Amino acid sequence: MQVIPHYCEKCHEKILPRDLERGKVLIYKNLYFCPKCIAQSKKLTKIQKKLAAKKERRETRKSQGKEKEGKRRKTGISSKTSQLSIPIMEGSDHELSGYGKWNGHPYSQGSSSLLSFLFLIFFLTILLFLLLFLRTSSTSKQKSRMVKQDPAEKLQHLEEINLSIQSGKVSNELIQELQKLSKEEWRQKENQDKVKDLLLRAKIEWGKKNWKKIKEKVEYWIGQEKFDKAQKLLLKSTWLASIPLESLKEEFQELKKRTNFLEEAFQAYRKLVKESKYWEQKKDWNKVYELWFHYPTRFQSTPWFALVEKKLKEIDRIREEEKKRQEEERKKKAEYERMVKTLKDYLQKGRYYRGYLYAKKIPDLLKGTEYEKKLKDWQEKILDLRKKAVKEGKIRPPDFPFTLSPLLKTKKTFQLSRWEHNGEILILENSSFRKGYFFLGNPRWQFYWAYFLARLSYGKVSVWVSSHRKALNGVKISLPSRWAGRPKQWHECLLIVDQGMAKLFFLDQDIQKPVMEQKLSPHYYGFLAFVLHGPSRIEIKNLRVDLLFELPKNLVSLNSAKEWITKDGDVWKWKKKELWAVNAGEKESRIFTKSQWENPFLSFELKGEGAEYGIYFRANPQKKHFGVQLPLSKYIVPGEWHSIELICRGKKLVLIHLSHPKKILFSLPLEGKGQVGFYVQKKGKIYLRKIFIQEVPSKK
Repeated sequence: MQVIPHYCEKCHEKILPRDLERGKVLIYKNLYFCPKCIAQSKKLTKIQKKLAAKKERRETRKSQGKEKEGKRRKTGISSKTSQLSIPIMEGSDHELSGYGKWNGHPYSQGSSSLLSFLFLIFFLTILLFLLLFLRTSSTSKQKSRMVKQDPAEKLQHLEEINLSIQSGKVSNELIQELQKLSKEEWRQKENQDKVKDLLLRAKIEWGKKNWKKIKEKVEYWIGQEKFDKAQKLLLKSTWLASIPLESLKEEFQELKKRTNFLEEAFQAYRKLVKESKYWEQKKDWNKVYELWFHYPTRFQSTPWFALVEKKLKEIDRIREEEKKRQEEERKKKAEYERMVKTLKDYLQKGRYYRGYLYAKKIPDLLKGTEYEKKLKDWQEKILDLRKKAVKEGKIRPPDFPFTLSPLLKTKKTFQLSRWEHNGEILILENSSFRKGYFFLGNPRWQFYWAYFLARLSYGKVSVWVSSHRKALNGVKISLPSRWAGRPKQWHECLLIVDQGMAKLFFLDQDIQKPVMEQKLSPHYYGFLAFVLHGPSRIEIKNLRVDLLFELPKNLVSLNSAKEWITKDGDVWKWKKKELWAVNAGEKESRIFTKSQWENPFLSFELKGEGAEYGIYFRANPQKKHFGVQLPLSKYIVPGEWHSIELICRGKKLVLIHLSHPKKILFSLPLEGKGQVGFYVQKKGKIYLRKIFIQEVPSKK
């Protein structure tokens, strides 16, 4: 007899028969678990103990039931005998014969009652055997009625069986009846042959009838990947092999062979899945690919081979993604290590501010990664080192992306009691109650950065940005008075005058956020000044200024009609010191300066609306249309005045819009020599005022 193998549901290992016999295997909800998995799993151990306790309780209840049943039977026999016992009256022969008085027990009066009871039991037993014998004889007569009936009745019954077989009404009971008939001794040989023929036909019809159902059921279990149930069903259907029908035998053997083949393919696939999980957890995709690649090709016709091919494609995709990820990770790591090396160089040279700016500019490659957090940690580290260096007064001037100049010689004082430049330290002191001023640079400064270390001994000090028109009018940014509480502590400051704003940073506190910022008017340029309010004393160290732009020295006013030439006098008109034009014609209208300028600097205020308008720089006046147009209409808010500057240096032309976020609107390669003018197209309006130009004419 073929033994159906069982496999552990958890580790998929084959379960040994001896473990099944010894009861070491856990069978729970038609699932099998081996002893090894039971020992490793707390849950399975708990289930096994629970089932064992349940089985023990069931056995205990059975044994208790048997004991109760035995006691009940004994009690019933004693009650029956007590009912059959004859009570002994007083003065009877029993009492006279010396057995004593009645004490309540049915057999306590002598052996006469016991003999009567035994005789009754013997009589009931014989009666029972007689009834069983009569029933058995009647059943055997009923079963063998066909043998004892005459040949005509036999033939009639065989014809009925033949009709049942022809109509397809074949049952297992009919086959058993024909098997019994074939074993009986018939007087006529032709009846024996007929019975055998009917038996053969019945078996064939019975096999055909059940084979289709069995085959469908086996295919269903194969589709559900439950090969143990399919094998059980095939094992129960081995009787089909005894049917003398070659086609049925071949189909049965073929189905059995196919089932074994599919089960082998499935077990190989299942084992492969289990092994690959281990390497997938370790992210060793090459090993995973190798395992799936060596799946036997003889299983190519099975559905699991298609799953293997799909898995191989997925692993290929994962390997490519992993390769790309590793390459990106390598690039990110290399970029981070390069940045760390540069940061260490900056820190070694004491360039804390430059190192902070470098760490703050995180590349897009490192954004959203762990390296971004590490660079932010570097920023905090640099800030701590800066604060420590500032506190000790050992910090050097920062290495900005641009060049910082030492303390400039151009300086001016006003109502200041004392100032002294001792080495690197500038000492400013005011002993009166009036304000004292210390100016650096000149009033033509436009955009600049100023860096310095300061410590306040006492009093109140402010940083001013002064106008180039009135030296004492400016924007004031006060230094904190609390600094006077720690007169020996240096504070790192950075002043930025740019984009129409004056911003003051205390770099020893926070590099990113200014402590104070003031808005400047478009033409608000000028000195860097320190103002001492009343009795005050301040020390300044490592003062450095970077001048981004300075206004020209000699400016010429172009705010009169005699400085301009135009062919459209009806379009360009003067009203006081404002030049305005309203072009109602069909063509573009232009106006130019009478003189040619070499490397000019042009400053003006403009307001416009309507069609396109802007600056026209004509390098060669002999050629009518030889020049460069710089349209301004798309950068101008209609109805508002805007400050514009045109700078020509060498062979480059730069147009600056002071209040626009972009600031530099145009930067073009151009020979910086020619006439400067304006243009306005059809249905355009333009207004100009405060027009100044550098006085460097080449010819008139």
